[in-house]
Amino acid sequence: MEIDTLRQQARELTQNFYDAIVTGLHQPPDFYKMLWIVHWAVEFYGQKKTREVLEEIMLEPDFDPVTAPLFLRDALLKQQPQQDILGRWFEKALKSS
Repeated sequence: MEIDTLRQQARELTQNFYDAIVTGLHQPPDFYKMLWIVHWAVEFYGQKKTREVLEEIMLEPDFDPVTAPLFLRDALLKQQPQQDILGRWFEKALKSS
């Protein structure tokens, strides 16, 4: 995917997230920190997956907008092992022991 397209998708997702937080009268996260992590997420996981995780984060009962960039990063990194074959095998092996 072209880097300009990734940047545009990351910018739009971050702006939408930021606008939703500000509209809800919450203290928003650092915009550029959020943009940096969203850009990374879009590049590696795609726009759809990044949007889904952002929505999940916002619906969490203990949602804190200030720490949202870190929650996004952590949520995506935790889901990654579940998506690959070796990760699924490893989790299955841990559950059976």
